[in-house]
Amino acid sequence: MKKFLLLACVLASTAIFAQGHETFDNLDLTGNSYATGTFVGQDGVTWNYGEARGDIELNGKAITLGRNRQNPMFLESGTIPNGLGTLEFSYAQAFTKDVGMEVMVNGELVYTATSEGEEGVTKFSGPITVEVAGDIVLMFNNPQNFGQITIDDIIWTAYDDTTGIEDNSDIGFSYFPSPMIDVLNLNAKIAIEKIEAFNLLGQKVIDITTLNDGQMNVSNLPAGSYVFRVKFENGSQKTFNISKK
Repeated sequence: MKKFLLLACVLASTAIFAQGHETFDNLDLTGNSYATGTFVGQDGVTWNYGEARGDIELNGKAITLGRNRQNPMFLESGTIPNGLGTLEFSYAQAFTKDVGMEVMVNGELVYTATSEGEEGVTKFSGPITVEVAGDIVLMFNNPQNFGQITIDDIIWTAYDDTTGIEDNSDIGFSYFPSPMIDVLNLNAKIAIEKIEAFNLLGQKVIDITTLNDGQMNVSNLPAGSYVFRVKFENGSQKTFNISKK
């Protein structure tokens, strides 16, 4: 129940963004003993874990991977269809040892979650651009000699290679900087008709039809992660995740 509103809004927006969100509310793992097991997440994805515990909270219920255990220390998804566009998650150094967790998609390293003397500090990966088509498997692996790491709020978007009449290379779409601070620059070879942005609660926070020399003011947005949807005059559109400092 502690994450009900967030989960409901994210699930309501999955039809638009093909988004998944694992909050670990279904994780039946308690106490400070390390265990190996499986559970089914909110989106129906089966997750396997090894040498993990469930007593440390992050944004509510979370999972913590052990350190220097006899068996592999990991969290692995079952097969997720429709590919992977972007991936992001929250994490924290659980105790005194710095973390260095590997994040892999279909066995390929896409990100390393690190810390430097930040025990108990919640950190955010930011959107990780992956862009892999087809079925995918997510793996969070905690190597030997790194500290225990707590993971929460894994959010992903499906791979999207449909951009309408023209493909993305013909549209020539780009945006910067990432993360954004006060201004977001948007460039394209064809006219942009509309820009919308949504926060992780699924609330629309931007809805504009004009840019000022390819720039938009985002200074009023709170720090966090957002999903932008850009519509072009030829009927195509592009979505992307970006964080705001």
